[in-house]
Amino acid sequence: MFPYISKCTRIEIHLLTPQGLQPMLDVPMYGRIATLELFRPHGEAQDFLFIATERYKFCVLQWDPEAAELVTRAMGDVSDRIGRPTDNGQIGIIDPDCRLIGLHLYDGLFKVIPFDNKGQLKEAFNIRLEELQVLDIKFLYGCTRPTIVVLYQDNKDARHVKTYEVSLKDKDFIEGPWSQNNLDNGADLLIPVPPPLCGVIIVGEETIVYCSATAFKAIPIRPSITRAYGRVDADGSRYLLGDHAGLLHLLVITHEKEKVTGLKIELLGETSIASTISYLDNAFVFVGSSYGDSQGRILVFVVEDGKLQLIAEKETKGAVYSLNAFNGKLLAAINQKIQLYKWMLRDDGTHELQSECGHHGHILALYVQTRGDFIVVGDLMKSISLLIYKVAFSNAHLYVYPCVHACIDCILA
Repeated sequence: MFPYISKCTRIEIHLLTPQGLQPMLDVPMYGRIATLELFRPHGEAQDFLFIATERYKFCVLQWDPEAAELVTRAMGDVSDRIGRPTDNGQIGIIDPDCRLIGLHLYDGLFKVIPFDNKGQLKEAFNIRLEELQVLDIKFLYGCTRPTIVVLYQDNKDARHVKTYEVSLKDKDFIEGPWSQNNLDNGADLLIPVPPPLCGVIIVGEETIVYCSATAFKAIPIRPSITRAYGRVDADGSRYLLGDHAGLLHLLVITHEKEKVTGLKIELLGETSIASTISYLDNAFVFVGSSYGDSQGRILVFVVEDGKLQLIAEKETKGAVYSLNAFNGKLLAAINQKIQLYKWMLRDDGTHELQSECGHHGHILALYVQTRGDFIVVGDLMKSISLLIYKVAFSNAHLYVYPCVHACIDCILA
């Protein structure tokens, strides 16, 4: 298994080993990646990788095991001269039977890139899409013709789903087998279910719905915004859901043979706020987050006989970007937070770093410097903040010093 990770303008390919993920290849891309999808054309023994960038370029890559590198199988431009870019971001999907690639790049248009019988890409064309406020689009499994399900919002802010068959011969849509109106007002995610169950799961803020041409099942959930999902079983009966608070749930489709009888959801635990979830194997799950590293560590060493000896360590909820001494204590820049630690003696004679106070509200704190009771913080957006340390009623606090917040570029100019 070769898990792949998209990081803005780079692709990382890893090897799954008993010891964990082992890096194999780091590939730079000329552009910010908007869509990344695996697919296997007819007659091929391995998966291909479809990539589309924010500037409407695309490529199809294949792994060459002998050269241990990625080979470009196809590339092109899918931009149009006219059209309004979608407000909800680009959507790229691939038909489960590899008959076509679908792209939603502009409001009111659905771009189709067909495959020929040999798995080669043919000339792209556009189909007019009536729904303008599209929230999500997915291909359905088990359809004789390529069929998409569209989750959209109307001009009264109500949300619905509708299905369309794609006629490659006529280069147009045909009315699909089913539709569903008036869903959860927070519905924004579609999860296509593979055979034998087929259908689609619609995830909202307060309900989760399973919908198909023959069944409709719904369950209420605790109010949340689902950020990512990952399929556990090949038959699509279990899914992992990650929400905006970093909670990980297991969604189960209960069924009797091919008939869906209901839905169940169970809380598994807490992770970083997930941007992507992939079930690897043997109960191991990969959770990728673009909202901050899952954890970091501060290590404290002492020099003994010319060697470094580890005497304490402190786990942090995020990456540690900068450290600085402060009045006999330690300041740490951890993601969006400045944290102050004090050096405490335990009952057993060892020491530990203990949190004293902190300050939130930075974009991404990368630099921290001190003088007296003042602390200068530089963040990712090239701005600086001046904090002051004060103790009031036996409680320590870090406050923003008034009237000091400036742009580094302006100061240096």
